[in-house]
Amino acid sequence: MVESNLKDGLNFLTIDHNFIRELFSNFRFANTQEEKVSIVKKFIREISGHASAEERYFYPLIRDKLPNGSLLYERNHLDDQMNKEMLQFLYDFSEKSTQNDFDTYMFNKTVEKFITIELEHLEQEETDVFPLIRKYLTNEELVKLEDDLRWAKQNAPLMPHPGAVAKTEFGSKILHPIAGLIDRTLDTTNTTTTVTTNTDNTGIGSTLTTANQ
Repeated sequence: MVESNLKDGLNFLTIDHNFIRELFSNFRFANTQEEKVSIVKKFIREISGHASAEERYFYPLIRDKLPNGSLLYERNHLDDQMNKEMLQFLYDFSEKSTQNDFDTYMFNKTVEKFITIELEHLEQEETDVFPLIRKYLTNEELVKLEDDLRWAKQNAPLMPHPGAVAKTEFGSKILHPIAGLIDRTLDTTNTTTTVTTNTDNTGIGSTLTTANQ
């Protein structure tokens, strides 16, 4: 008999999605620009970690478990890559030492554009992917998925690193914890980390640069 309190990786992802939605709502109801920027930096961290966990442990299940899952696998990676580019843009913009009224207007408009795109991605997963893949996963696989996702978020990057393209399991499972370790090491300093990697089926090549702000 299966207990109802078993871990479930899909439920774990849904809870993550709802927390991201809550951060978006907080941005929209923030009273000052300073609050808005602070919330953006918070969801940059959250979404960077969430995407890393999915890329390492959820997307491979989509590819391997679903009939014709390769297309969804590629689509979700594409979504993540576009989102990382936007998140990096928002982070860089937020770090500008001086901003005029037009800068602030464009920043907020870009955040709203990102929110629209990300909400569509979350909805697509919950509506099109989660119910379908649940049919192909055993209870044991759902438990393992949650354990894997929790572990992955603990060592995930804190920044989007859009140049770190690692679509293979081998590449992402090695590269992402390294980027996460570097992010955490530099988190208390004013240092920007850029990890540039192009990973294919043969291995990993990477370039790491740090620049003092």
